[in-house]
Amino acid sequence: MMQPLKQFSPRLLQYSRNLLQGCIKHPQLTRYKSSHSVIPKNQLNFFKRSLSYASPRAITLPTKRDGLSSRAYTTTTEQLMDPKCKVAIVTGGATGTGYSITKKLLCCGVKVLIVDIDGQAGQKAAHILGEQFGQGSVLFYHGDVSCEGHIHAFFRKCFDHFGGVNILINHASVMDACNWVGECDINLGAVAKCMEISFNHLSCDVGVPGGFILNMSSTFALKPFPVHPTYCATRRGVHGLHESYLDPFYYRLRNIRIALLCAGPSNTCKIEKGRSHLPTRELQEEYDRVMVYECKQNPDAVGAAVANMVCHAPHGSMWVVEDGELFMIQYPCYKNCRIESSVRQLLD
Repeated sequence: MMQPLKQFSPRLLQYSRNLLQGCIKHPQLTRYKSSHSVIPKNQLNFFKRSLSYASPRAITLPTKRDGLSSRAYTTTTEQLMDPKCKVAIVTGGATGTGYSITKKLLCCGVKVLIVDIDGQAGQKAAHILGEQFGQGSVLFYHGDVSCEGHIHAFFRKCFDHFGGVNILINHASVMDACNWVGECDINLGAVAKCMEISFNHLSCDVGVPGGFILNMSSTFALKPFPVHPTYCATRRGVHGLHESYLDPFYYRLRNIRIALLCAGPSNTCKIEKGRSHLPTRELQEEYDRVMVYECKQNPDAVGAAVANMVCHAPHGSMWVVEDGELFMIQYPCYKNCRIESSVRQLLD
């Protein structure tokens, strides 16, 4: 049973109009430019673009029930966001599938801030894509997503250059068995930090129309991965984080769609890096044996999947892109997996 909810209340729309007309000032708009007495032009244009999809249509929310697997979703092709002239941040967007995601979003008319720890690759990606889509449509920030200070800095840079942000793609990840602490910091900790900080920029409770957050995971989070147990664990942790924000309470409060995408292995250098970081020859041989049975897809398939989800993915939905196909999945509820013959009464 679906519960309709209007995406924007009349009060929020009036508040946004007042911002556009300069009748009031919001602290979020002046946090980084406190010397301005009026809204800067780039921020004014950002708000006008953001309100372009604030039409009075209904958004369907999952009904809260006793199990995660009983959440209901619509799989219609209704466009929940028009990507044209929106602004996105893509972490780990300089190489591999991240580059494909960035390029596909630019093709859809989205302005993109690339965040990557590889400065040389990031500058090269921004230069190539800038020549193809226009220098004003893509920007690069050299930073570490596991550092909270860097996260605040690249949101500030996006805010100053583009006037705001509508979309966050948490894509950055590493596969390094020799540095499992770094894996935890980047694959899970950075996702949590980016989400919490993004709520101050995307949420309707700070005076903007809301936005979209896509958390990237892996199909290795859906099955055992013996040669990289910490990578598997951190990717599964993203699922737990994702599920915890799915309650309709958060959607009503912030009007931010949140979705999860598990990407199957792609033909990128990350596969070879994952092998080279294994500490022993035996683990490398086991890695080769496991990866033989994995269907390695074109990175452009992941980019196309992300672009599709920006427009159409319902709030709370979980998807897989594998072998060039995009499909929705649901986690089983543990109550449905109960083995009756194992039940033991512990207290009288």
